[in-house]
Amino acid sequence: MRRAKPIHFAWSYDEEVSCLGGMELAEYARDHDVRAEGCIIGEPTGMTVVIAHKGTSHFWVRVRGKAAHSSFALTGESCNAIDYATKLITKLREIAEEYRRNGTRHDFQVPFSTLSTKPHQWRQRLEHRARGVRSSSSSFERFPTRLSPR
Repeated sequence: MRRAKPIHFAWSYDEEVSCLGGMELAEYARDHDVRAEGCIIGEPTGMTVVIAHKGTSHFWVRVRGKAAHSSFALTGESCNAIDYATKLITKLREIAEEYRRNGTRHDFQVPFSTLSTKPHQWRQRLEHRARGVRSSSSSFERFPTRLSPR
């Protein structure tokens, strides 16, 4: 018996971190004009049928500052992009906490909407400019220039 419409089977991979499988599947469907009227998604739902799934959006954010000599850092002559990125990340964290506390509840393992920055690492060169202090012996004493945990 011939079907009036095809049934497509597709499997995804790497969903928890990068969603690579889902992106490749979407590209394939677009490139091959695959149009589905419905789908069944195999997800861990405790063998319970659900009618929805959480969607996702990804955004890249770039924060730019205004360069200046490091000695002008606190004079208003510069704008430190990291300082403003920190404010942005803090605000995003506040929104995420609001979702957790007061957001709509769903029948999922994590029952509320989530928002996260998800970096797996961060690396930054820090600069510490120390001033010399003249001691009684006429030699310069230097302030420590290494940051170390206490």
